[in-house]
Amino acid sequence: DSRNGKLGKDNNADVQMLCSINRDTGEIRLVSLYRDTLLMNDTANNGYGKLNQSYFLQGPSGNISAINTNLDMKVEDFVSFNWNSAADAINLLGGVDIELSKADTTGIPSTHLDGPGMQHLDGVQAVAYMRLRQMDTDFKRTERQRSVTQQVFDKARKADIATLIQVFHTVAPQIMTSISEEEFMEIAYNIKDYHISGTAGFPFEQTTANLGKIGSVVIPSTLESNVEELHRFLYGNDTYICSGQVQDISREIIKRAVKN
Repeated sequence: DSRNGKLGKDNNADVQMLCSINRDTGEIRLVSLYRDTLLMNDTANNGYGKLNQSYFLQGPSGNISAINTNLDMKVEDFVSFNWNSAADAINLLGGVDIELSKADTTGIPSTHLDGPGMQHLDGVQAVAYMRLRQMDTDFKRTERQRSVTQQVFDKARKADIATLIQVFHTVAPQIMTSISEEEFMEIAYNIKDYHISGTAGFPFEQTTANLGKIGSVVIPSTLESNVEELHRFLYGNDTYICSGQVQDISREIIKRAVKN
């Protein structure tokens, strides 16, 4: 959610997704991490708050640390992007087709959109569709984000290599990532071997509450059971049992939610 184009700390992470890629089968699974989820968001100081603030405090490294600590993950690679880069990529891939409801429209005439129904959205319009929050909930918003991501990925699979290289060179100056150009090119050349097989939102089971200064938060019910479900969804690990660390964090979240 950068206002100045910078991608490091002092910016709240507006969208956070985990991406699991099975290189043997080409299967990709995506999970939206709800930005307001109450977790240990400052692992250096055992501080609790909204997950997206971990990015604000320490940038990508702090966000990855919070994700790995709270969710028993071993995330090493990341891509941080701003919305302008997303709009550019969508434009280069030809836009997306979205069925808009009445709630999705502003009522203000547009040269492209005149009401609800199936619409072809350009990059700017698709970004607006993914960012809108007033009409429903953040849970629904992440569904819209995953729907657009699925379409963009499908278009990328059908694009020629010249278009994919153009997308990379347009977007690369606007992102921060641990992935090398060579790795991106390998993905581009082999993109037809991959497919998105499932998407979801985390926590799977949750409640919401207002915790005073922290504000409105999403509370996992419980973190322990949600993390076990997350590992089943991403990795097909039906025998996974949470670490003691996640169990401790889960109990602390319950205490803080009840106390407030």
